[in-house]
Amino acid sequence: MEEDSTALHLTYDWAANDLTPLKGTLAPIPRSELAHIYEKFIHHPVITIRDLESYWEHTPGAVPHLPDLTRLTISRISLDDHAYGYIEVVNPPEDRLDVSSLLCSTLSRFIAILLRNRDMQNDLRHLGRIDQLTGVFNRRGLTEYLPTLPHGRLVALVFADVNGLKHTNDTQGHEAGDRLIKQTADALRQEPDAVVFRMGGDEFLLIRDVQTPEEIETIRQSLKQEFHRRGISAALGAITLPTPIEDIDAAIAEVDRLMYEDKTRHYRSRHEKRG
Repeated sequence: MEEDSTALHLTYDWAANDLTPLKGTLAPIPRSELAHIYEKFIHHPVITIRDLESYWEHTPGAVPHLPDLTRLTISRISLDDHAYGYIEVVNPPEDRLDVSSLLCSTLSRFIAILLRNRDMQNDLRHLGRIDQLTGVFNRRGLTEYLPTLPHGRLVALVFADVNGLKHTNDTQGHEAGDRLIKQTADALRQEPDAVVFRMGGDEFLLIRDVQTPEEIETIRQSLKQEFHRRGISAALGAITLPTPIEDIDAAIAEVDRLMYEDKTRHYRSRHEKRG
């Protein structure tokens, strides 16, 4: 049973050959309903309950979460002051309770190490998908995200490119340029239900569900307003596509083309105003 701040979740389950595994049938258990167990963990890392019927009667608030419970052995899983949850041996033979306690005590640290290593690997995998400067996904994140899109949906792809980043870097320094990139990412994240990817130095891709192709202009205008509010100038290209997206490179090439058309209009307008 692994814990988070609110509940316990059955994540791993080993069952005898003649028993039905519990995983998939046991709903998350609120931590509040297991307060009586956590109170015992304060003093004993391994708990043996020989008579659960008597235990329910004499423990206020304690209720069974599994059918046909008679005996339990429970061992805390923790490592380096981090608690992961607990191991629970359900209905061990009465003459094997002491053995089950020893087994749980031995396994708890071993399993804690496995869980810590699993979490570290997941963290590293997650970091590999995140752009460290902005906190949005990177190109690898896009590659892993696309297969998760449900089929039969309509999605908007918006490609954004910051105008004037080189000028900012040259005149104000690269720290100012980095701030501009981060502000751009933050602006894109304001779009409801959007997933944002940094595709390059000053290029971003936004993906979100839409109901109709006409929504794309609403999204463009919303983003333009958010950029203007933040004092950011960015060119945008946008299209809608059905899922699954069969050729993401072709889709990006199309929104990139539309983005450059928008960028050309931006610089032409600036030139005309100066003239």
